Order: sequence, then C-alpha cells, then structure tokens
Amino acid sequence: MKAEVALRENEMEYRSVVELLSEGIVILRRGGTITSLNESAAEMLGVSSEFLMGKLVLELRWHAVREDGSFPTKSSPMMKAS
Repeated sequence: MKAEVALRENEMEYRSVVELLSEGIVILRRGGTITSLNESAAEMLGVSSEFLMGKLVLELRWHAVREDGSFPTKSSPMMKAS
C-alpha cells in the first residue's frame, strides 16, 4: 500500500512539473502513439491536447523541417527511440 501511495504521489509531482514547463513535451509509446503531452506542446502545435491524445504521431502530417530546409525522417529522435 505504501509503495502504491508513493508511486501516485511521484506521478502527480511529475505531471505538475511537466505541465508547468514552457517547453512542449509529448510522450509517445514505442509505436508512436501519443500517450501524454503538456499544454505548451498543444499550443505550439496549434491543436488541443484532446485532439492529440491517442493519435499516431506519423499520421498527423506535421511538417517538421530543419533549419537548412531538409526534412528529418529516420534521423528524428522519435524514430531513433522506437
């Protein structure tokens, strides 16, 4: 019981910190499904958190572009992590 309570408290603390960040944070499952994000990420992407939750990131048709104009594909951090 104590371990479960401690785990819940740690998760609440983590979520509070992530939610207060001005940086956008999007958490994905191994296959690329969005499982969590903060409001900063939703604002940066111009959509609601509700819209993004559960979506497969590769199906969203975002246009991520490097400063040199090239498009990251297999070298993107998400693809390296999966």
